[in-house]
Amino acid sequence: MRKGLRSTPLVLALLMLVTLAQATVKPVGAQPAPASPPLVTLPLAGTTSGNGTFSGTLAISSVGSDGSGGVFVEGLVTGTVTRANKTPLGTIVSVPVRLPLQGNWPRGLAQQAPGDSIVLAQATCGILHLEIGAVNLNALGVVVATSPIALDVSGDTAGPLGALVCSILNLVGGLAGLVNLLTSLLGALGGALGGAVPTV
Repeated sequence: MRKGLRSTPLVLALLMLVTLAQATVKPVGAQPAPASPPLVTLPLAGTTSGNGTFSGTLAISSVGSDGSGGVFVEGLVTGTVTRANKTPLGTIVSVPVRLPLQGNWPRGLAQQAPGDSIVLAQATCGILHLEIGAVNLNALGVVVATSPIALDVSGDTAGPLGALVCSILNLVGGLAGLVNLLTSLLGALGGALGGAVPTV
């Protein structure tokens, strides 16, 4: 009976040592927070300063405005750089960029007071043309000049994606409303297409 009582504290002491050892292996807050998924991922192409090529993607994470009426997208560029002789030079991964975004939405939104947008109701509204500007990246020791990305999305009020297009084309509101609608549109495009828009 006495033998069993002596072994109990030893077992408890061993369990406490194991628990403390595990606690020191994983300090609180050591792991970074998981990144949120991009709104949409678009194909991106370009050329290098040495007549090579670039092929990759732009993962758009947000839409914003610069305060003077300009709209931009922010995201990460990933892709492969190939030399002029078709041999791979290397891969760039998750390079942060900010690119201008232009479209055929109503002009003069920057001069209007920010606030909730007012949308005119229409059954169909035509095609929204979006163009994401080019950027020069210094990657792997060469300058990569990307090509602009153009998207044409037709709109009608029959579905949520089309309704967003109509809302943007008929917007009578502030720049903040436009940024919110564009964020929703790009997120809806990414969701509808599994996150990536195929090359056309």
